Amino acid sequence: MKKGGISAYIVWLTGSLFYLYEYFVRVIPGVIETDLEKIYSANASQVGMMVGMYLLIYSLMQVVVGPLFDVFGSRKPFLLASVILTFSCLLLLLPIHSLACLGIGRFLMGFASAFGFVGVMYLCTIWFHRKNLGLLSGLTTALGLIGAVAAQISLSWISENCGYRCVWMISFGFGMFTTLMLIIFIPNNPDWLPKPKSKHVWKQCKDNLIFVAKRWHTWNIGLIAGALYMPLAVFADFW
Repeated sequence: MKKGGISAYIVWLTGSLFYLYEYFVRVIPGVIETDLEKIYSANASQVGMMVGMYLLIYSLMQVVVGPLFDVFGSRKPFLLASVILTFSCLLLLLPIHSLACLGIGRFLMGFASAFGFVGVMYLCTIWFHRKNLGLLSGLTTALGLIGAVAAQISLSWISENCGYRCVWMISFGFGMFTTLMLIIFIPNNPDWLPKPKSKHVWKQCKDNLIFVAKRWHTWNIGLIAGALYMPLAVFADFW
């Protein structure tokens, strides 16, 4: 394989498929929100709190996902995330009508989903030239939104006509397909890419975080970006 070749685009598309699947799963509670209230005998705020477990771990994992890809390469983290995300859909099919079960399921989904966009960008930095990163990041984001729209449209109809269990089963089947594609098309890192030692990566990550946290620009950018992202990630995704 070489940078920017056809094989590189196949690898990027496969990683983007996981990102699409992540968004597909992310918006499901918004599709079946009424069913969730009935199943768990809860009001909207209680369901919203459990669904919000997704964003809690998703945000925290953004700090460590990058170093995990640096240490273990692209293949293992992607496969782990895809398996966790896939089987977390089955967890919510168990006959345990407890809000804690919903919270655990969404927590696992958020944990696995955190690998999506970071992982795709990691693939892009390995298999493409720097001049392509802007275009590929935009296309990846577009694919994620396509996943969200597809889920909203298709799963709403399925939920109304076949019930919420079919929604989770379809999500599980989509996840199995995504995992299979990752197994086939996501390679190990190329031999020419240096393999950092884990202790050096974590030390560098810690030093970088401290460096960034001390800069007031970081907090300004974070607050502005958060204000722009929150309405989409919280209100539009779920409500």
